[in-house]
Amino acid sequence: MRTTRSLTLLAAVAAALLTGCKTDDSSAPPSPAQLVGGPCTYEETPGVAVVSDSDAEQVRFLIDGRVTPYSRQDLPDYPFATGDQFNVIEKRITKGTCTPYILEIVGPVNNASTSSAPHPASQQSRYQHPDPSKI
Repeated sequence: MRTTRSLTLLAAVAAALLTGCKTDDSSAPPSPAQLVGGPCTYEETPGVAVVSDSDAEQVRFLIDGRVTPYSRQDLPDYPFATGDQFNVIEKRITKGTCTPYILEIVGPVNNASTSSAPHPASQQSRYQHPDPSKI
């Protein structure tokens, strides 16, 4: 009698565990955007960024009283001389878990050192989404 009761209890526990582990085989894999935190929405604010200073690797912008550094590899190919002004769009995330802050360089405010536009290829995003097949 005791053995029967133990076996019944063991079978009930095993059934509960197996039911909890059941997966839906018909579900599709997540899209690449979902793998990197998307979809996301941003609040966009146009403004002017002034080059505070720069070196071979970074450009530091003064935007609304704060200095924000950026890697040159993430920016279009402008000279970025100290004092140059650029029209920008600041993008701050409002929904999702993507990049929380993005600075989009729209183009120079009329000044001498940035009078020629960069090559169009340099204005494309250099960030590459990870290949989901390698994750």
